[in-house]
Amino acid sequence: MKMKVSIIVPIYNVESYLPACIESLIHQSYSNIEIILVNDGSSDHCKDIVDEYASSDSRIIPIHKINSGPAEARRTGINSAQGDYIAFCDGDDYLPLDAIEQLVAASDNGNIDIVAGTVTYVYPNLVKKRIPLYMSGSVNDKWLYINHLIRMNIPWMLVAKIFKKELFNGVQMPTFKVGQDAIVMLQLATNAGSIYYIDSSLYCYNQRFSSATYNLSKPFLIDFYRYAQFIYSLFEDVPNDIVVDAVKFFKLRHFVLILHKGGANLFPITSELRALYKAYGSQLKAWERILFLSFDIHLYFGQVVNSLIIELRKIKLRLTKCIISYA
Repeated sequence: MKMKVSIIVPIYNVESYLPACIESLIHQSYSNIEIILVNDGSSDHCKDIVDEYASSDSRIIPIHKINSGPAEARRTGINSAQGDYIAFCDGDDYLPLDAIEQLVAASDNGNIDIVAGTVTYVYPNLVKKRIPLYMSGSVNDKWLYINHLIRMNIPWMLVAKIFKKELFNGVQMPTFKVGQDAIVMLQLATNAGSIYYIDSSLYCYNQRFSSATYNLSKPFLIDFYRYAQFIYSLFEDVPNDIVVDAVKFFKLRHFVLILHKGGANLFPITSELRALYKAYGSQLKAWERILFLSFDIHLYFGQVVNSLIIELRKIKLRLTKCIISYA
């Protein structure tokens, strides 16, 4: 019997993208699917779009709920899923028409826990850029794989993958404003007994340029800190030195990003962080090292250096926009 795949789509105010997303799902070459459309309290016409498609395709399960964020929308979809595997697609993105077929074909008749491909970024002028595949075939060392995830050598995204449904048993899904994919992906990888990567782009991720924001709100920065602490708590007692080292490096690097985003007044540099810098600072990027050392000299000096780094990154973003627009 063909395995069933539940595709969970969290939806919030994406009416201009949603029809293309749903069309890409209902026309998948692999037909044994259910499409769980979770409208997370959208204030635009997403509800009407969901209901219209659900009325014409029995595989679509419409769910309308009060807005509570993408983590809760995904959790709602998972709780409703009846498939052997679970896949994710955001409501403003879309899948190649053979994406699910390729993933299922690589699952060894349902014996692989996680099957993954790669992602293609789609820019406003339809220029496409594929994310490189960092590995292919079977993942033989799960802890080495988790090490690469924590170090961000491998994208954390939950998309372009299928997951055995039972992997979600016991998985925590905090409603932080950031880091939700990372938290869930790391837990799923820990639960998995087998992981397989195929060299194929299986997800189209729409990119929309927006103004770079570096001084973020206090609640966002607190969540940014809390999600890093959550990941640290998941793995600090793992009996694997490679993973423990990766988590310590992650804690340091994430703190530097908090400084970069304007959180120096909320989270000062501690003796623990100085010790982490001594041990892992050489693994940071050059600008990250400069930023940490600048803030460690003096708060004001760090803010001046950070302002210069922000301006340079804004210039880089504008140049990227120009290159993409003329490509």
